[in-house]
Amino acid sequence: MAESFIPVDPFTEVMFCKDSDEYPFTDFTQIQFRGDLDEEAMAQAWDEALQTVPLFSCHLHLKRRGLFELPVWKVAHEPNLLRFEDCRQIATEPFDPMAFSMKFHRERIEKRMDLFKEFPFQGFFLRIFSNRWILSIVYQHSVVDPNKAYKVLTRLLALYHEKVKGAPPKWASAIGMASLKNRGQELWKSPWHTGLTFPAQYVKSIMSHTGWKRTEGRIKIRPIASENLRDYTMVRGRHGLRLKFDDWDFIQALLARAKDKKASFNDVLMAVSQQVITEWNQKRKAPNDWFHMVLATSLKGRAAIADSVGTGLSALSFVARGNKNMDEGISFFRDYRRDLLKKHFDINAYEWASKWYSVIRLLPFRVRSQRFAKMLTSSPITFNLSNVGVVWPKMVDGRPSNDSAVLGAGDLEIEDIHSCPTFGPNTSLGLVVRMHNRRLYMNFVCDRFRFTDEEAQELVNAMSKGLENSV
Repeated sequence: MAESFIPVDPFTEVMFCKDSDEYPFTDFTQIQFRGDLDEEAMAQAWDEALQTVPLFSCHLHLKRRGLFELPVWKVAHEPNLLRFEDCRQIATEPFDPMAFSMKFHRERIEKRMDLFKEFPFQGFFLRIFSNRWILSIVYQHSVVDPNKAYKVLTRLLALYHEKVKGAPPKWASAIGMASLKNRGQELWKSPWHTGLTFPAQYVKSIMSHTGWKRTEGRIKIRPIASENLRDYTMVRGRHGLRLKFDDWDFIQALLARAKDKKASFNDVLMAVSQQVITEWNQKRKAPNDWFHMVLATSLKGRAAIADSVGTGLSALSFVARGNKNMDEGISFFRDYRRDLLKKHFDINAYEWASKWYSVIRLLPFRVRSQRFAKMLTSSPITFNLSNVGVVWPKMVDGRPSNDSAVLGAGDLEIEDIHSCPTFGPNTSLGLVVRMHNRRLYMNFVCDRFRFTDEEAQELVNAMSKGLENSV
């Protein structure tokens, strides 16, 4: 019987190229539970849930197709097991989930995953106290996106609930986040000439939204200032810091701030971040005239992308001047974002990268990976925002609300969510935002080669103050 392979799409291979021994793209996301755990039921549920996304139980292989040496996925002979570990000896009160996780995963996230031998999606169930647990997913981001991750996690929790309670939960078919909802609309496809026109459209968007003209000279993107920028190939690791807000009145005030300006919460977050970074650089007498701000987007439900595609993600790219007040900043990012979405900027970027990378697939796999890596990580990004939105949003009158449908499974109650993804050596600061059960979680990622421990904490404190001042 012939072996079955899943081709690796060009964009996923583009993302592979960013991964290196010097700067690995090994990420983790975790859900913290309180309650009693049935380990056998959870292990069985994990095994069954993984079957919804076969990609997560695969290893990479190289296959020759004519002149092309192409990577493909093949389901591994060995099972992708959920690993249980008792970590009560290293968990202390007061418990800081990010500090704990950074310590527990340090060796894993400071090395590149060998996808020829390792699974791109690995699960750990960690006992941190007598009745508290962490489900920790370690993954290679070029293979994992919210669509596939939530498919597995929702299925996992629903199966576990059914095994220990004897009946499936009412939320078994809950969507992971609002942007993953099937909108029932025709998916947009980029025209064939996208690869030719996208760079020009990118420059045109910068000029139209910033007022920049060629006569003004070259735009130079400014990073977030730091005391001592070291060599990232020599200093490994990153700070994983976070803010957690459980004051629902404050969270509602943030959402109302966006609504008052007919904007989104993303626009508020971008405006706050720009203002904080401007003041941060001014305080350190560093340039603050041009920033490159990026907003990650999911293409699920908007573009024709198969579930076998590794990375169903793209981004909207904003070039912005510093020194805007809050109202100006929110309006600026609101209008800029709407225009980019109207022009399918993120879908065009995805298609452009895919089409042009396909051309260099004539080169051997390892050669093209090494050659392309420097180009991918050379573009400076001041701030990168990934807003996952409400996790498992409860549907009200057919629309997602700010409440969560999934609050736990079996006798396990979800009490915290945290993560630490990678963004790249030329990204000054990354922020991942989630809201679950009327709590707002903000995970900050900044590299140790760029910021000291004190600088990283000071930057997070500044962001917290900026949010408080925005309402």
